[in-house]
Amino acid sequence: MFDIKSFALGFITMMILTWLDKPIIYFLDKCKKISKK
Repeated sequence: MFDIKSFALGFITMMILTWLDKPIIYFLDKCKKISKK
């Protein structure tokens, strides 16, 4: 049987991770620049 709840949860998680991917890299890059100063 197809579990729509687990599918929706996995899909939302993937969407969030994909959406956060660049902002997290950008944030870490800023943190590195600040720590170098």
